[in-house]
Amino acid sequence: MEKRKLLDRMPMKHTWKAACLLAVWCMTSFSFAASFELPDISKTVPVNVRLLSNAKPLEDTYVFSEPGASFIKVHFSQLTLEEGVVVEVASPNRTEVYHYGTKHSAPRTMSGDDDGIERFSAMSVSGDTVEVRILGAGGQSSAVIDHIQVGLPEPQVEQQLNGLDVETESICGNSDDKRGASCFEFSHPTEYQHSKPVARILIDGRKSCTAWRVGADNHVITNNHCVGDAREAASAELWFNFQQKYCGGERADIIKVSVDQLLETDWTLDMSLLSVKDFDAIRAFGYLGLDPRIPEANETIYIPQHAGGRFKELGIYSDSKVIDAKSTNR
Repeated sequence: MEKRKLLDRMPMKHTWKAACLLAVWCMTSFSFAASFELPDISKTVPVNVRLLSNAKPLEDTYVFSEPGASFIKVHFSQLTLEEGVVVEVASPNRTEVYHYGTKHSAPRTMSGDDDGIERFSAMSVSGDTVEVRILGAGGQSSAVIDHIQVGLPEPQVEQQLNGLDVETESICGNSDDKRGASCFEFSHPTEYQHSKPVARILIDGRKSCTAWRVGADNHVITNNHCVGDAREAASAELWFNFQQKYCGGERADIIKVSVDQLLETDWTLDMSLLSVKDFDAIRAFGYLGLDPRIPEANETIYIPQHAGGRFKELGIYSDSKVIDAKSTNR
């Protein structure tokens, strides 16, 4: 597939100076990809849990709790379910509920030797507690969990990122002027609306990057240094609306989908094009376009992103009036 033809077919609605955004994204990401390894934002916790379904209808439940965890992602090493029996992975308040069984195909991710049927990871559950239960009657049904990914507390992730040896070109100016996206909902409504198609992408339950819907169809763009091959794509899930409900407030409700295919990737451009499963779940967030032109001098840009895997932020202001773009492309 020729990259240029694919991009040319994408609708141009909501371009909003996207050429400038794409230019900055590509310029900074190339040097970033060549010199920076994404940090782990979770820890792997080995477990040995076996849930059984007896001949009589019952509910066998196991609760994983890691105080302060930002999310928990459960891995099944052996899932054997008879018809009518399902495994449920849910948050205590049931805002996130996933069912797996012969007639239940909730989204899932795969890594290593996972086959997506008997061995796979359930979608992550935000927060520090997840409940896993086996429902229904089936004498031979069982679910074996061999490990969980425990998301590091947000302050620990921030501390870890602050300690990295990242090139100074990653921030233009003297300080990081990004703010939570919700802080601009009323002061900059256009920019805020254009941040909605931007999502956090979680790779293998361990790494985090930014991704965004491009065009009206089922296309999502992220970096090659985040998702560089089909194996990484199969392990990835996207979190839309991962932001604060209001400026400085609690977390908003998240919509999560898994990656379907890696459609195209390019190391030189540091770009990967993906499709997702359950595309209808994210249609309402809208999409961005591509504006293939040279940006004008002094043209205003703004950048929505999940820097360091944090809640969605917007870069609108800068403490530096003039930034030499050439200096970011060494």
